[in-house]
Amino acid sequence: KTAANMAELMRLAALLFCVVSCVAETSTGVTHSGGGPTAAVASMCAQRALEGVLAANFPTPKDMILSTVSGGTIGYTLHVNAPNLSYPVASDSPAQLTAATYELLSQRNTSPEEPVWFASFLKDIPNTLKDALAVAKHGSTDGGDWWSDLLFAVGLQYGLDAEAFAAGPHRFLPNFGLLDKGICPTKRSPSGGIPDAANSLIPVTYDFVQQQILSPTNLTLTHPTSRLDAVAFSSAFWAALVAQSGELYPVLQHLLVERTTGAGTQVVGLDGGTLDTTGITALLRLGVPRIVTFYNNNNELSKLASPFAFMFGNQTDLVNEMNSLQGPELAQVFPNDLYAEVIANLTNPSILAATLTNVPVLANPYMNISAYTLESLLIISNENSPDFMASLTDPAIAANLSPNWPSHIAVGMSTLDANTMCAYNAWKVWRHQDRILEMFKDSGV
Repeated sequence: KTAANMAELMRLAALLFCVVSCVAETSTGVTHSGGGPTAAVASMCAQRALEGVLAANFPTPKDMILSTVSGGTIGYTLHVNAPNLSYPVASDSPAQLTAATYELLSQRNTSPEEPVWFASFLKDIPNTLKDALAVAKHGSTDGGDWWSDLLFAVGLQYGLDAEAFAAGPHRFLPNFGLLDKGICPTKRSPSGGIPDAANSLIPVTYDFVQQQILSPTNLTLTHPTSRLDAVAFSSAFWAALVAQSGELYPVLQHLLVERTTGAGTQVVGLDGGTLDTTGITALLRLGVPRIVTFYNNNNELSKLASPFAFMFGNQTDLVNEMNSLQGPELAQVFPNDLYAEVIANLTNPSILAATLTNVPVLANPYMNISAYTLESLLIISNENSPDFMASLTDPAIAANLSPNWPSHIAVGMSTLDANTMCAYNAWKVWRHQDRILEMFKDSGV
């Protein structure tokens, strides 16, 4: 009897371990990329539409693993924590989209039942370094915590205590980077990475459920990392600009979020896009079998290609100071001969998506990724779609959108821009619904 009890205990222990650790074997992964306020708006609406499509087509809820970066982290966090938000009705269904008018999309349409407009954060989240520094100057704390203070204030607009952010119904993995302070100010090469990135730039994922950091080097920090800290790290787009500027770093380094590793190294927190704007690599590290990626960076791929070029091991001069700072050698996880077709499809106005099946994942010790075969990968981009614009029957909508909408909005979005961005990201889910449903058919429950 004792042996039987012990066997049962061992079986239950194994089952519990698998509940925590084996979920990635069956669950489909979803990523919401970085891209500032653009990505935040897009992620809220894409995730809402995705959940609606899954609920309408499967009798039981489907599990997923969320990997987010920067604006995608802010958007998903608000989506799962703030109930009863007012979304544009044009994002509710294809029929509502077709019926949408300029007047309707130019309004926030809040109500007693839905008192907060979904994109209320737009008036507070800066979109440029200049705006971020202006906010920091008037922040309540002198130091890197000013960014956390800002996000806390944003949470209050939604009736949230940001110190008590919840993970939501799925495993949630925001991503960020930690840079050795000793090499600052540093500078990336014109088409590569920062010097000695393998030792100085550390990719970090935060498990929102377990409330712990995960890194390829089993890094520990002497200061506990809260959920609010993780959102702040993941979205601090301005930090990489300061850390790489010989002019700005000496006078603004006090604004960076500093931490000390268990080994005693001083590090500064960087936006997750400094390593992987897409959010894909965190899921590859877990061996996730299928991935749907919503790529909503606030830069056209014709001007900033490094997030995908480097992931496929391809050199490019289309880089900036905030994306893929480790360079192509450390970033590569897919065969380079797949890149040309992927980037062509992501930028083709009639497609704006790339679908890959049975994709070889290359071992990447820097990212702690083991080689395996990814069953399917769907990447949906945020370039301007003539097909979406054709679905809008009121010509006044297109006539009044920002000329840089949707993928290069340099300053804050208007209500029309944001509501139409929301409808666009719902439309992208509806457009790829069949493929998405196929990818979730075997996902865990």
